[in-house]
Amino acid sequence: MAKNKNDVVIINLDRPRELRFGHKALKKLVALTNLSLDELDIGGMDFELIEKVMYCGLLSDAKENGE
Repeated sequence: MAKNKNDVVIINLDRPRELRFGHKALKKLVALTNLSLDELDIGGMDFELIEKVMYCGLLSDAKENGE
């Protein structure tokens, strides 16, 4: 069985939104946090960092929907 390499995460907010972490989102995240991807500690994130991660992941969906 072939594995789908384009897995998408949908979160239900004001409407279903696609959470995507492409190259542009990762570059934005590094710029906002002043941390490299290696330095991001998923287990030790505070709410401010989680907010920045989610923001970057939602940017693509917002752009596609003219927001």
